[in-house]
Amino acid sequence: MVSLTLFLIVWIVLLAIYGILVLVTLIQMLRHGLPSTSAYVTTFVFLLVMAGVVIGTSIYFTGVDWSVTVNVVPEGLLPFFFGES
Repeated sequence: MVSLTLFLIVWIVLLAIYGILVLVTLIQMLRHGLPSTSAYVTTFVFLLVMAGVVIGTSIYFTGVDWSVTVNVVPEGLLPFFFGES
C-alpha cells in the first residue's frame, strides 16, 4: 500500500526539475535565437502551453483525496511475483 501523498511529492520534485529545464530553455531561446518576431511568438506559446499544463494539473489535484492508499501490486498478483506463501 502506497499513499497518494508519495505520488504528490514525486510530482512536485519532477515539476521543480521541469521548471529548471524551462528556465534553461528560455534563456537559450532568447539569448541564442534569431532576434525576430517568430522567436518571441514561439517563446510565448511555449510559456503559455507550459503554464496551461501546470495550472490544469494543479486544478485537478485540488480534487484528489490524498489520504487514500493504492495497491501497487494487486493481491492476485502477489503469488505470481513473490511465489506461493
